[in-house]
Amino acid sequence: MVDTVDTVKIIFNKCVSFSGLAKFDVSLCPKGGCVVVNGECVDGGWVFCGTERDPDNPSFAMLHGEYLQVYGGTFELLKDDDGEGWSGDVGTGRFSITHDGESAEILVIYGTRAD
Repeated sequence: MVDTVDTVKIIFNKCVSFSGLAKFDVSLCPKGGCVVVNGECVDGGWVFCGTERDPDNPSFAMLHGEYLQVYGGTFELLKDDDGEGWSGDVGTGRFSITHDGESAEILVIYGTRAD
């Protein structure tokens, strides 16, 4: 008999249409559990940044605020293999997601900007 673990889908969406795309190496999380996610900007010249527009200058392309927005769980920024953290100005990053135990899916909103 094989043990199975209930999982929930992780959906990744960029926060605004002018952002570059990123790819992530995890798409499922154990229900009520935690996973480590590695992200990488896939379009040349893009880096991760905040997820909110500057309220004083909403047309400015630089995004501020939280690096990620997670619904259906919580996140913690981590250092990747080369010791870099999710600084908001590099094209790679690592974070963990912990599912809230109740939501049917986890939604992660991320932002990128041209470097």
